[in-house]
Amino acid sequence: MGIALAQRLPGWQGVLCDQPETAEVAQENILAAGLPGRLQALGCDLNTDSIGGGYDLIWCSAVLHFMRDPQALVHKACAALNPGGLLLLAHAEQVDDPAVAARVLPFYGTLAVRGNHLPRPGGIARMMAEAGFVDIQSLGRVDFPMAPVWVHAGRRA
Repeated sequence: MGIALAQRLPGWQGVLCDQPETAEVAQENILAAGLPGRLQALGCDLNTDSIGGGYDLIWCSAVLHFMRDPQALVHKACAALNPGGLLLLAHAEQVDDPAVAARVLPFYGTLAVRGNHLPRPGGIARMMAEAGFVDIQSLGRVDFPMAPVWVHAGRRA
C-alpha cells in the first residue's frame, strides 16, 4: 500500500511498520520501486515497539487481529498522528450475514478460535472513539483477496 501511495502521490513520504522479516521484503520492494528516498520499512513488534510520530496518515490493514491489546495499538496510532491526522483501519469483522461470514470465517475464524481479535460491526469505531478519534466513519466493505474487510476512518482531534 505504501509503495502504491508513493507512486501516485509525488510528494508523499512514509514509514512501513511490520514484523522484521516482512519489513526486509518491503525494503527490497521499496528499493526495486526506486523509492528509498521517500519510503522506509521499519521492522518492529507493534505490541511493544514505538512507531515514531508526526504522521499525517496511518493505514493499518489486518493488524488489530494480531495484537495482544488491540485497543493499545489504536491509542498508539492516535499518539503518533499529527493533530488532524487520519487513521484508516481495514479489518475483517464478525458479521451475521451468512454469505459474508462464509467468506470471512475460513481465514479469520481460525484466528478468533485462537483468541485473536475479530471485532463485531461497530467494534472498531468504538475503539477509535475510546482512543480519542473524531469524525469517525465507516467507509464500507472492500473485498480483499483473502476475505472482505471493512474500512474505518477517524481523525486525531
